[in-house]
Amino acid sequence: MRISQIISVLLICLLSTGCHKNTLKQKIKNYSGDGKIRLIETPILGSSGCAVEMPQIDLSKPHKAEYSLKGLPDGMEYIIFLIIKDTPLLNQIFQGNISYKILKNETVIKEYSLPMSELRNSREENHNRLYYISGDQLLTIRVNNSNSHWSLIVETINPVLTTTVKASIEISAGGFK
Repeated sequence: MRISQIISVLLICLLSTGCHKNTLKQKIKNYSGDGKIRLIETPILGSSGCAVEMPQIDLSKPHKAEYSLKGLPDGMEYIIFLIIKDTPLLNQIFQGNISYKILKNETVIKEYSLPMSELRNSREENHNRLYYISGDQLLTIRVNNSNSHWSLIVETINPVLTTTVKASIEISAGGFK
């Protein structure tokens, strides 16, 4: 391969990455669901993404909420995370239960109820990102049509935890380096 061909391929990659980011920025503006949506920026050849963070909840109290995901950018697959800042109470947190229901146009698409001890932890600086995987299947929402109305119902209960522990639900896609 000649140098001019290599430069051409690199320019195409750079331009397509920039176009994807601009398109995603526009789609993010159309989000009207619950929580706060943000762009996940990446290095030049990374894949930009977005994340929606829901309001904080207290894991020491029973909690049930339905979150609207109206206008979630399409063409992406979103992973559902439970975000908990570093705490010495992680063992007590894992004694609770969590359930998820993913709805598309008011119809349940996926439903999981499980002990929090079955969540996996992709620990990051100062916080834990807990997610559910069964075999090789991640708990995800694949959005192919932004005209569909997506929502997520999350319920938590922990009879052991007596100290307030704040957490939030985050739905994110892309943003990979």
